Amino acid sequence: MSNIYETPFLNALQDASMHPGGLRLTDRAARLAELTPGMLVADIGCGAGVTAAFLSSKHRLSMIGLEISSALVDAGLKRYPGLRLIRWDCGTLPFEDGCLDGVVIECALSVIGRTEAILSECARALKTTGTLIISDVFLRAEAPAAAPLTTAEGLTRLLKKTGFDVAVSEDHTPALKTYLAELREQSHADFDTGSLLCAPRAGARPKLSELSYTLIIARKN
Repeated sequence: MSNIYETPFLNALQDASMHPGGLRLTDRAARLAELTPGMLVADIGCGAGVTAAFLSSKHRLSMIGLEISSALVDAGLKRYPGLRLIRWDCGTLPFEDGCLDGVVIECALSVIGRTEAILSECARALKTTGTLIISDVFLRAEAPAAAPLTTAEGLTRLLKKTGFDVAVSEDHTPALKTYLAELREQSHADFDTGSLLCAPRAGARPKLSELSYTLIIARKN
């Protein structure tokens, strides 16, 4: 399959959020980031728009979702009429300098790669008071062969380099373990849950014991 996130199985999940912790963790992140009604927020790697729709409804944010998969964008627009979802090529963000109040990236950096370039684009598009929310899978120890995966400490260094300071870093590894266990229990035998570990493009996948799952909230410095 070309894109595991387009599978009917994943899109039929209860909240279809396709990331450990689900919308409960999204809700916590929005509160910790102090996002308030009316703020303009981009959701990078938004999938079918579940997070964007949730933040628009629950927190009354003005959401714009960016997604590389045309199929997921189409599905999201059908499911959430009126939600702003844009087909994005993972390059330059389609925003003017300093126009965004926030950016949300849930389990996307480890899939897309180009982490430093994307963080630099976020810094450009965010206001001086802007906030970046990242929840993702990380390696517990550096392993060059596992790119684009990095450690949480490695991402912190990249955030600093691109103009951010980390305000919050929370370990949510139990949510990763629970998420994968539930997927294995619910899925068909041929569904490759290992592909959701944001594994390297080639070579052996890291073991679950070698991974962590972290919520990071960073602000422009």
